[in-house]
Amino acid sequence: MGHAFGGDLYVLENSPGSAYGLSYQDIVVAQPEDGLLLFRRVHARQGHSTYRIRLAQKTTI
Repeated sequence: MGHAFGGDLYVLENSPGSAYGLSYQDIVVAQPEDGLLLFRRVHARQGHSTYRIRLAQKTTI
């Protein structure tokens, strides 16, 4: 996920590929549950954007 920012706040160190609405260096609230950190909400956005590009199945690059 990222590194601890203090309390239950964490700074994302990457752009999560499986979660929407999050970007690099956003500060998020996450809480431990069953040995895992579970995302709860975005605490603060840091101004970065995440773009997803979807290619047609028979596309050659």
